Amino acid sequence: MRRAVEPAAPAAENDVSRADVLYRMGEIELARGRVAEARHFTSECLAADTEHYWGRFQWALLLSRAGDTKGAIQELERLIGRYPAHGAAMLNLGLLYESIGNKKTAEYWFLEARKVLPDQSLADVHLRRLRGPGSPSRLP
Repeated sequence: MRRAVEPAAPAAENDVSRADVLYRMGEIELARGRVAEARHFTSECLAADTEHYWGRFQWALLLSRAGDTKGAIQELERLIGRYPAHGAAMLNLGLLYESIGNKKTAEYWFLEARKVLPDQSLADVHLRRLRGPGSPSRLP
């Protein structure tokens, strides 16, 4: 009985935080195509932890989905400034820059992602597509 009124022990490093749960809820809603709900949960995630690694990334995806390419690019570039090995952010930056016709910057981000991702194949697919047919099969 006494245990119920004692203060809780500090959270272990591997414990899931409130922000983690909210991020996951937003991720699920985004996968289901429920963008408004995903935006709500992601916003709540960032209110709980303003620099949440995946929450910030998801916010950029939501900005992009809403047509705010410039805002998404700014968010991802800021995220990479804070977390320089964020390969998913680098890949998405490449895609965003490619979508606005800036192939040189897109290629830069695909190459940067290639440096940090344990599996380079996804970055390689984007690089080959970007470079077009006839590009060398060997990368970079």
